[in-house]
Amino acid sequence: KLNRLNGLIKRGLGEAGIKLEDRLFRPHLTLGRIKHLKPGNSLKDLIEKYSDADLQVVPVNEIILFESILLHDGPVYKPISKFKI
Repeated sequence: KLNRLNGLIKRGLGEAGIKLEDRLFRPHLTLGRIKHLKPGNSLKDLIEKYSDADLQVVPVNEIILFESILLHDGPVYKPISKFKI
């Protein structure tokens, strides 16, 4: 469904004369971004705070763990590990 939605959006933007990015669409989920963790706080505590969140079921066949490196002109994503499911 996400790929279909992406196609519809790209087609509409193209028809409107808006320049599109050349890179491939890769559906993803950003679990979080932590620039600095304050002393006394932990990622574990943050995860536990949201452990009862109501989540949707989404079929997945691979998980790729990326490191996000923040640069002046934007983030660079570096694959760290891949997990086939």
